[in-house]
Amino acid sequence: MKTEHTPGPWKSVIHEGVGGCDYIQILAGSWDIAHNKHSARDWEEEKANARLIAAAAELLAACKAMYYDIEVFQRNPGGHSPGQSLLRAHAAIAKAEGGQTEGELKPSDFLVFPCGSVSGKTEYECVARKIMRILARLGDNWQSLTWEQYVAERKKDGDFQSIEVHYFAEARRYCENAETAVSFSPAWDRCAKAEGGQ
Repeated sequence: MKTEHTPGPWKSVIHEGVGGCDYIQILAGSWDIAHNKHSARDWEEEKANARLIAAAAELLAACKAMYYDIEVFQRNPGGHSPGQSLLRAHAAIAKAEGGQTEGELKPSDFLVFPCGSVSGKTEYECVARKIMRILARLGDNWQSLTWEQYVAERKKDGDFQSIEVHYFAEARRYCENAETAVSFSPAWDRCAKAEGGQ
Protein backbone atom coordinates (compact mmCIF):
# COMPACT_ATOMS: atom_id res chain seq x y z
CA MET A 1 0.00 0.00 0.00
CA LYS A 2 1.33 3.42 -1.00
CA THR A 3 1.51 6.03 1.77
CA GLU A 4 1.38 9.70 0.82
CA HIS A 5 3.60 12.28 2.50
CA THR A 6 2.13 15.25 4.35
CA PRO A 7 1.17 17.84 1.73
CA GLY A 8 3.35 20.94 1.43
CA PRO A 9 4.32 23.64 1.71
CA TRP A 10 6.63 22.87 4.60
CA LYS A 11 8.80 25.35 6.45
CA SER A 12 11.76 25.18 8.79
CA VAL A 13 11.59 27.06 12.08
CA ILE A 14 14.82 27.73 13.94
CA HIS A 15 14.57 27.97 17.75
CA GLU A 16 17.76 29.34 19.26
CA GLY A 17 18.24 29.52 23.00
CA VAL A 18 14.75 28.19 23.80
CA GLY A 19 14.74 26.40 27.15
CA GLY A 20 18.53 26.35 27.18
CA CYS A 21 18.90 24.54 23.84
CA ASP A 22 18.75 25.12 20.12
CA TYR A 23 16.45 23.05 17.90
CA ILE A 24 14.84 23.03 14.48
CA GLN A 25 11.25 22.13 13.57
CA ILE A 26 9.88 21.23 10.15
CA LEU A 27 6.22 22.29 10.00
CA ALA A 28 3.35 21.81 7.56
CA GLY A 29 1.02 24.54 8.76
CA SER A 30 0.99 23.92 12.52
CA TRP A 31 1.68 20.18 12.12
CA ASP A 32 5.13 19.12 13.37
CA ILE A 33 6.68 16.97 10.61
CA ALA A 34 10.12 16.61 12.22
CA HIS A 35 12.37 18.24 14.75
CA ASN A 36 16.04 18.07 15.56
CA LYS A 37 17.86 19.13 18.71
CA HIS A 38 21.23 20.79 18.08
CA SER A 39 24.02 18.26 18.35
CA ALA A 40 27.78 18.53 18.09
CA ARG A 41 27.43 18.98 14.31
CA ASP A 42 27.94 22.36 12.70
CA TRP A 43 24.83 24.49 13.49
CA GLU A 44 24.92 26.26 10.10
CA GLU A 45 25.02 22.88 8.35
CA GLU A 46 22.05 21.71 10.43
CA LYS A 47 20.08 24.82 9.42
CA ALA A 48 20.96 24.19 5.74
CA ASN A 49 19.76 20.59 6.11
CA ALA A 50 16.49 21.85 7.60
CA ARG A 51 15.96 24.20 4.63
CA LEU A 52 16.50 21.29 2.24
CA ILE A 53 14.04 19.07 4.13
CA ALA A 54 11.47 21.91 4.27
CA ALA A 55 11.71 22.31 0.48
CA ALA A 56 11.28 18.57 -0.21
CA ALA A 57 7.54 18.64 -0.99
CA GLU A 58 7.96 21.59 -3.37
CA LEU A 59 11.03 20.04 -5.01
CA LEU A 60 9.05 16.85 -5.63
CA ALA A 61 6.13 18.80 -7.12
CA ALA A 62 8.50 20.84 -9.33
CA CYS A 63 10.26 17.67 -10.56
CA LYS A 64 6.93 16.06 -11.41
CA ALA A 65 5.80 19.18 -13.31
CA MET A 66 9.07 19.32 -15.25
CA TYR A 67 8.89 15.60 -16.03
CA TYR A 68 5.38 16.11 -17.42
CA ASP A 69 6.48 19.18 -19.44
CA ILE A 70 9.42 17.29 -20.94
CA GLU A 71 7.14 14.40 -21.95
CA VAL A 72 4.69 16.79 -23.60
CA PHE A 73 7.50 18.75 -25.30
CA GLN A 74 9.00 15.55 -26.74
CA ARG A 75 5.65 14.72 -28.33
CA ASN A 76 4.99 18.26 -29.62
CA PRO A 77 8.16 20.42 -29.58
CA GLY A 78 6.57 23.51 -31.12
CA GLY A 79 3.40 23.70 -29.08
CA HIS A 80 4.50 23.75 -25.45
CA SER A 81 6.57 26.00 -23.20
CA PRO A 82 7.86 24.62 -19.90
CA GLY A 83 7.98 28.14 -18.40
CA GLN A 84 5.69 27.50 -15.43
CA SER A 85 7.44 24.31 -14.32
CA LEU A 86 10.84 26.01 -14.65
CA LEU A 87 9.55 28.85 -12.47
CA ARG A 88 8.33 26.36 -9.83
CA ALA A 89 11.65 24.53 -9.93
CA HIS A 90 13.60 27.76 -9.55
CA ALA A 91 11.51 28.80 -6.52
CA ALA A 92 11.88 25.38 -4.87
CA ILE A 93 15.65 25.37 -5.41
CA ALA A 94 15.91 28.89 -3.96
CA LYS A 95 13.96 27.77 -0.90
CA ALA A 96 16.18 24.71 -0.42
CA GLU A 97 19.33 26.82 -0.71
CA GLY A 98 18.10 29.51 1.66
CA GLY A 99 17.38 32.10 -1.01
CA GLN A 100 14.28 34.20 -1.47
CA THR A 101 11.22 31.98 -1.89
CA GLU A 102 8.17 34.21 -1.81
CA GLY A 103 7.63 36.87 -4.44
CA GLU A 104 10.96 36.22 -6.11
CA LEU A 105 9.57 37.52 -9.36
CA LYS A 106 7.66 40.76 -8.93
CA PRO A 107 5.28 42.67 -11.19
CA SER A 108 8.12 45.02 -12.11
CA ASP A 109 9.84 42.05 -13.78
CA PHE A 110 6.97 41.93 -16.32
CA LEU A 111 6.85 45.48 -17.67
CA VAL A 112 7.74 44.61 -21.27
CA PHE A 113 4.88 44.50 -23.74
CA PRO A 114 3.37 40.96 -23.65
CA CYS A 115 3.12 40.47 -27.41
CA GLY A 116 2.00 37.09 -28.73
CA SER A 117 -0.17 36.45 -25.67
CA VAL A 118 -2.70 33.65 -25.28
CA SER A 119 -5.45 36.22 -25.86
CA GLY A 120 -4.10 37.00 -29.33
CA LYS A 121 -5.47 40.55 -28.97
CA THR A 122 -3.49 43.73 -28.52
CA GLU A 123 -6.22 45.26 -26.32
CA TYR A 124 -5.83 42.52 -23.67
CA GLU A 125 -2.06 42.83 -23.86
CA CYS A 126 -2.24 46.61 -23.33
CA VAL A 127 -4.48 46.25 -20.28
CA ALA A 128 -2.31 43.44 -18.83
CA ARG A 129 0.79 45.63 -19.16
CA LYS A 130 -1.06 48.52 -17.49
CA ILE A 131 -2.04 46.21 -14.61
CA MET A 132 1.62 45.22 -14.14
CA ARG A 133 2.66 48.88 -14.10
CA ILE A 134 0.02 49.62 -11.47
CA LEU A 135 1.09 46.65 -9.32
CA ALA A 136 4.72 47.76 -9.56
CA ARG A 137 3.72 51.27 -8.52
CA LEU A 138 1.60 50.02 -5.58
CA GLY A 139 4.49 48.31 -3.82
CA ASP A 140 5.56 45.72 -6.42
CA ASN A 141 3.54 42.92 -4.79
CA TRP A 142 1.17 40.42 -6.38
CA GLN A 143 -2.52 41.11 -5.74
CA SER A 144 -5.81 40.89 -7.54
CA LEU A 145 -6.79 44.45 -8.41
CA THR A 146 -10.46 45.36 -8.34
CA TRP A 147 -11.92 47.31 -11.24
CA GLU A 148 -12.31 50.32 -8.92
CA GLN A 149 -8.61 50.21 -7.94
CA TYR A 150 -7.62 49.88 -11.58
CA VAL A 151 -9.74 52.86 -12.64
CA ALA A 152 -8.39 55.07 -9.82
CA GLU A 153 -4.80 54.24 -10.74
CA ARG A 154 -5.36 54.58 -14.47
CA LYS A 155 -6.92 58.03 -13.97
CA LYS A 156 -3.66 59.07 -12.31
CA ASP A 157 -1.92 58.09 -15.57
CA GLY A 158 -4.14 60.58 -17.40
CA ASP A 159 -5.02 58.34 -20.36
CA PHE A 160 -7.75 56.07 -18.93
CA GLN A 161 -10.42 54.95 -21.41
CA SER A 162 -13.71 53.39 -20.30
CA ILE A 163 -13.40 50.73 -23.04
CA GLU A 164 -10.69 49.09 -20.90
CA VAL A 165 -13.49 47.50 -18.85
CA HIS A 166 -14.03 44.99 -21.69
CA TYR A 167 -10.51 43.60 -21.33
CA PHE A 168 -9.81 44.06 -17.63
CA ALA A 169 -11.23 40.86 -16.09
CA GLU A 170 -9.52 38.52 -18.55
CA ALA A 171 -6.20 40.39 -18.43
CA ARG A 172 -6.26 40.51 -14.60
CA ARG A 173 -6.37 36.68 -14.44
CA TYR A 174 -2.86 36.62 -15.88
CA CYS A 175 -1.49 39.31 -13.56
CA GLU A 176 -2.17 37.73 -10.17
CA ASN A 177 1.17 35.95 -9.73
CA ALA A 178 4.35 35.10 -11.59
CA GLU A 179 3.08 31.70 -12.77
CA THR A 180 0.01 33.15 -14.46
CA ALA A 181 2.10 35.95 -15.99
CA VAL A 182 4.48 33.41 -17.50
CA SER A 183 1.56 31.53 -19.04
CA PHE A 184 0.13 34.71 -20.63
CA SER A 185 2.87 35.58 -23.06
CA PRO A 186 6.15 34.27 -24.49
CA ALA A 187 7.61 37.72 -23.82
CA TRP A 188 6.76 37.45 -20.13
CA ASP A 189 8.02 33.85 -20.07
CA ARG A 190 11.37 35.17 -21.34
CA CYS A 191 11.33 37.85 -18.60
CA ALA A 192 10.89 35.18 -15.93
CA LYS A 193 13.73 33.09 -17.34
CA ALA A 194 16.00 36.13 -17.53
CA GLU A 195 15.23 37.15 -13.93
CA GLY A 196 15.58 33.57 -12.69
CA GLY A 197 18.87 33.03 -14.47
CA GLN A 198 17.43 30.38 -16.80
